[in-house]
Amino acid sequence: GMASVKWLTSIQVTAGGWWGHQMNAYSYKRTADDEQALPLQQLGCRALMAPPGYPDFFSRARLVPPGTVRIEGKAWAGAVDIARVEFSSDGGASWQSATLLPKSGVFGWSSWFVEWRPAEEGETYVLSCRAFDAQGRAQEAPSDDAFNWGSYALTQPQKVYVKVEAAAG
Repeated sequence: GMASVKWLTSIQVTAGGWWGHQMNAYSYKRTADDEQALPLQQLGCRALMAPPGYPDFFSRARLVPPGTVRIEGKAWAGAVDIARVEFSSDGGASWQSATLLPKSGVFGWSSWFVEWRPAEEGETYVLSCRAFDAQGRAQEAPSDDAFNWGSYALTQPQKVYVKVEAAAG
């Protein structure tokens, strides 16, 4: 009903459990027919960045000019406030705090940004971001254990490959 409220004509309250299409579709599963599927009940916190620069078709990396590059993104944790967002330019080996702006509403997104200055022209960097909420939840570290068939609630940090090229400016 949340996406098509205009079509909702009645609600029926019943005793006991129910397992319908939506419960099956939005569940953690290891395979398409996993008999131990767990329905999704809460989404974790999540930070995403807008990939900087310009896309390079052949390498699939983004091209940015030398100098300071503003990296921007959004973070979300439902009704819970975002405590901090961290940014990495080395694939997650080290992290720095981003500047976090207030949420756009009770269930809104928080904007964030960081001023990044790559060290070398011609180098390729792996940019990543992650969020932490006020209840102590964080995005999970990359792992095969986090796999689920539909990728629901996947919160592994985003990775963006960036190459520094003078021609990108």
